[in-house]
Amino acid sequence: PWLDRICLRNGDEVLRMLKAWKQTRLVVSGHIHHAFRKNLGQLSVIGCPSTAIQFESGQERAMFDTDRIGGNLLTLHSDGSVDCEAFYLDANTLGASGNDCPASGQISTVNAA
Repeated sequence: PWLDRICLRNGDEVLRMLKAWKQTRLVVSGHIHHAFRKNLGQLSVIGCPSTAIQFESGQERAMFDTDRIGGNLLTLHSDGSVDCEAFYLDANTLGASGNDCPASGQISTVNAA
């Protein structure tokens, strides 16, 4: 897929460094335009949906979803575990400023696991 070609130039080096630090258990990143979670041993990597345009993952060419904006809700537990729930708002029901609260029932969630 086209999106897989966009990555860190030194991604393998970064992952090796993070895995070497045993106290590092979670990496959270934004700006990937869709919900993402991958577990790499003790390290979890979570990507956040966009507050603007979503990229449709798994597509051979760029496909965009302009009808939803999103984010992640992370719950950090005392045992070190993390729950991640991606949420989406209907962009068409938000005001032009994007600051209006959506009406009830317009929030949808997906598990980013």
